[in-house]
Amino acid sequence: MLRCSACQTELPDNARFCAACGTAVEDIETEVETVAALRTVSGLETVAPGRDDMTGGDYAPAPTGMAPGTMVAGKYRIERMIGAGGMGMVYKAIETVTDTPVALKVIPSGQVSSERAVQRLIEEGKTTRTISHPNVVKTYDIGVWQGAPYIAMEYIEGKPLHIWRTEKMSRNEEVPARIAGQIVKEVLNGLEAAHAAGVIHRDLKPENIMLLGEPTAQDAQVKIVDFGIALATTQKSDDGTGTGLGTQLYMAPEQIRNANAANAAADLYSVSKIFYELIVGVLPTGHWSPPSDGRSDVPPAIDKLIERGLSTNRNLRPQTAADYREAMIEGFNTSLRRNAGPDERKREYREAQQDLKNAYGRVFRTIPKWGWAVIAIVVLIAVFGGLAEETGSGNCYYDAYGNVICQ
Repeated sequence: MLRCSACQTELPDNARFCAACGTAVEDIETEVETVAALRTVSGLETVAPGRDDMTGGDYAPAPTGMAPGTMVAGKYRIERMIGAGGMGMVYKAIETVTDTPVALKVIPSGQVSSERAVQRLIEEGKTTRTISHPNVVKTYDIGVWQGAPYIAMEYIEGKPLHIWRTEKMSRNEEVPARIAGQIVKEVLNGLEAAHAAGVIHRDLKPENIMLLGEPTAQDAQVKIVDFGIALATTQKSDDGTGTGLGTQLYMAPEQIRNANAANAAADLYSVSKIFYELIVGVLPTGHWSPPSDGRSDVPPAIDKLIERGLSTNRNLRPQTAADYREAMIEGFNTSLRRNAGPDERKREYREAQQDLKNAYGRVFRTIPKWGWAVIAIVVLIAVFGGLAEETGSGNCYYDAYGNVICQ
């Protein structure tokens, strides 16, 4: 089995190009313990911080992978490297106290050379530990080992979203809109928990979304990974400029200008790009066409939602993950109701009528027996009181047309 030296994707022996990042086969060697370039697991590069204020500067030298058996921080035993990115290298390791497998991300000491920058990363990592959600990879531990920050995370075995999408394209298969929607819904669920904890991901892309199984329109097992460069919404750099981290293909415009400007709407901009790419197969750049072009399964409401999500004005985007999720579900449901046939509409009508009867029934059951007697008396008083008011206290009679005439 070959492994791409650029993105670590396993490839069949007869591969000519890496399906994930496009590296030519002559540049691919058998599995190695070092990485030649500072790349993400996907081949898409994450902008790395500078050496001091994390706002710019040269890249640190490419890291060298640690050999199997290396002990990190006295409790993590390295098994193998599973990826490398602009913020360090990721290993499968064993936490020796509990014999638990973890994904251990180690950031080279040369990558963040100042104590201030290291401390900032540690504080941000501590914030991510407060996120507990099925759609977010759990952070267990954060520390510094030999001057290098490390993050121990939940180890999962899955497939990055970009590889799953690439495999679909290689088979000339489209991703059904509802499956794309289900994946996005799970991502939004995870983001909602992260945002509630005060954490903005800031580097959301298909490479940081893991599928634990084959997604369907009803279920998608999704995990968001790599909150390692997330910035707590309450924190700012000393100079107020932020770090500028992220992957520009998916980055919100305001984040490119100033990382501290990234809020929940910035993550939702990235979600919109991912949503579009899942449906269309390419990123929305330049004068992009609506996702529904040539797709009968994409409702117009989804077009509008993605367009809102990609607005350069962040105030025009959905402001929370819950808002985005609600709009997406309503967009799909509205399309279902509009496209339902006569039998389906009759069924929905009968269900609505039954729901109404059930509601009335619940109200009636809450009224005690003596309450009905009171209601009957009130009705009688209202009827006879109204008649007395209508007929007055004088002599009344009916005219030839049946009208009551009172004198």
